[in-house]
Amino acid sequence: MLQQTRVAQGTPYFLSFTTVFPTVFDLANASEEQVLKLWQGLGYYSRARNLHKTAQTVAHEMGGIFPDNYDDLLKLKGVGEYTAAAIASFSYNEAVPVVDGNVFRVLSRYFDLETDIAQASAKKEFAALASELMPKDNPAQFNQAIMEFGALQCVPKSPNCSICVFNNSSIRDMLQRKKWETDKTV
Repeated sequence: MLQQTRVAQGTPYFLSFTTVFPTVFDLANASEEQVLKLWQGLGYYSRARNLHKTAQTVAHEMGGIFPDNYDDLLKLKGVGEYTAAAIASFSYNEAVPVVDGNVFRVLSRYFDLETDIAQASAKKEFAALASELMPKDNPAQFNQAIMEFGALQCVPKSPNCSICVFNNSSIRDMLQRKKWETDKTV
């Protein structure tokens, strides 16, 4: 429901949805018309259709048991890599990186990467890097922390780097200090 939607905008829809459809079986047995009517105003109606189809799959083919791992979550209609990773990590503590715009920004700044995130290879590069950094004993906490850090501290515009906890440890800063020291000695 929150794909490309702010939490504040989606919350009233979520509350209405869970009131009318308190279980996956209730949603699965609803008509598409009922689902779309409750979704009205939220936009991206394919999300509603996918959610409905996924509820039908989970209810009727899986006995109401949701997949509990990244690979099986990807098999559900409308569930892509990001959503599968988020569910697997936050619900089941699976060691899979959840890479969003905040994570791209934090990692690219910390490691001084200039990869264009619009490139197809970028997602794999950043997921591999995040996976390498992620502690395997508590991946959900790592994923939540790096996402929140990007949202609250390492913001897109005018980040306050002077108070950043990584201020003196980022690769970029180290390279800049090294360059400054080299320039100073020449």
